[in-house]
Amino acid sequence: MTAWLVRVVGTLAFLAVAAIAGLIGWARETSQSDPAAVLRLFPAQADALIARGEELREQGRVNGEDVTALGARLLRSSPLSEAPLVFFGLSRSAAGDEVRAREAFSAAARRQPRNIPASIWLAADAIQKHEYAVAATLLERLHRLDNARSNVFAAVWAETVVDPKGAAVLEARLASGSVLARATLRVVNSMFNDFDLLIRLNKHVPGEQTNIVRRLMSQRGPSLAFLGWLEFAPAAEIVDFSWPFDPAFDGSLAPGPFNWTLSRGAELLKQGGLFVRYSGKGSAPLAEQMMLLAPGEYTFKAEMQGNSDEASAGFEWVLRCHSDGPTLIEIVASGLARNTKDFTSRFVVPAQTCGAQILQLRGHTGEFPVRASATVLRVSIQPELASSR
Repeated sequence: MTAWLVRVVGTLAFLAVAAIAGLIGWARETSQSDPAAVLRLFPAQADALIARGEELREQGRVNGEDVTALGARLLRSSPLSEAPLVFFGLSRSAAGDEVRAREAFSAAARRQPRNIPASIWLAADAIQKHEYAVAATLLERLHRLDNARSNVFAAVWAETVVDPKGAAVLEARLASGSVLARATLRVVNSMFNDFDLLIRLNKHVPGEQTNIVRRLMSQRGPSLAFLGWLEFAPAAEIVDFSWPFDPAFDGSLAPGPFNWTLSRGAELLKQGGLFVRYSGKGSAPLAEQMMLLAPGEYTFKAEMQGNSDEASAGFEWVLRCHSDGPTLIEIVASGLARNTKDFTSRFVVPAQTCGAQILQLRGHTGEFPVRASATVLRVSIQPELASSR
């Protein structure tokens, strides 16, 4: 058995033993503090039998004859309960009799589908037999029954992705909108470096795509990160691609950072355009986008409307090279009114030292810290003709 499979089965087996306590929680609340004493008076008392079984489990005696005999007594006194089947399954599993353990746990699950120990054992068994679809169904059931352990169930499911068949099952469950599958994907995203697999899986969960592109950026560099980003971007939107992406702020489902990332105080308008508010204090980015401009000369242009005067707070466009590189442009956009105003600047992207750039719109503190607002209608970056010859 491979190391990952041992980890998975071991984790679930531990949970299967621990979760049996849930069977007798209610019994402990009904004065079952001394089950042995109760059983001396009432040998078939079901609550006391369950409590006694729990004592044996805590003592590590689940493979003893005492547990088997106790299960038989409990079956006679409470024939509709699944508890004796679970006790018998635990004893057979501890003794290495997987066939009879599987029969017992399957019978317990049929009798009571909400039984947590039975579902945990059966999930481990399914993973061991590479029956990942069965395991996924059981883990999703456990997620609904025992939400507090969802992170454990997600971690167990994530381990199965090392097997291509397991990855295919997770992908299918992601496509169907499984909540636990999405939690599992977050674990997979943090554990694995197989970016081909990660891109394939994250196509089904747009909210996770930006983080994958950022991981690609940090581990493989901007160019490979952009290729990964293209896998997530809507095909119709990249036919006539140019920087910046979505220049009129029409809104796109493409993830960041090669699409606009908006901060608090910035929002896309239904009719197109970007509306921004600035308190007059600080200079945190309101909107930003990473780009891959080739070396050469360019002209930047922003078309804006708004409410700010020359002396008060306004806005500022900043274009700088990625990774603390030099700043290429800084344009203060103030004196805004209802009529559209253009802000332009020429700049040069140096060769070799500026493979990626970050364009930001941020607040700019004026002489007086007054609130300001603006609508950005369009942003464009055009190469100079002389640099393209």
